[in-house]
Amino acid sequence: MTVPPVTIPNIAAPGPAHGPRRSLRHRLTPHLPALALAVAGLLALSLLTLGRPGTTGQFLVVTPPRLAPAAVIDLVHRAGGGSLGFGRLPGISLALSDRPDFAERARALGAWLVLPASTDLGCVAANPEGAR
Repeated sequence: MTVPPVTIPNIAAPGPAHGPRRSLRHRLTPHLPALALAVAGLLALSLLTLGRPGTTGQFLVVTPPRLAPAAVIDLVHRAGGGSLGFGRLPGISLALSDRPDFAERARALGAWLVLPASTDLGCVAANPEGAR
């Protein structure tokens, strides 16, 4: 008695049962409105956060990510400020300074971007005598 060979249909291959394979453009088109809203919302939140007037004497300093923390502290100190802390991403730090030209001096020393901190950083003061 011989057993006939068993054939297993290939259900993973797209074929007439699954319809023609759609291009990436056709698959993404229904999601474009949601993607556009997400990008617009992220852009609006970023602009609002960065565009707010900052707290006097508190700055967000963006430096090249390859700089060691000691080099960032030195850069901030030579610009006339003090380092308060570092962000989660390399190259982002918080600084305090009571010098009106701190941002220009830090950029001249190698900082990519110096922005006023958009929110109060807590119980700190740029002036050594404390907040007035």
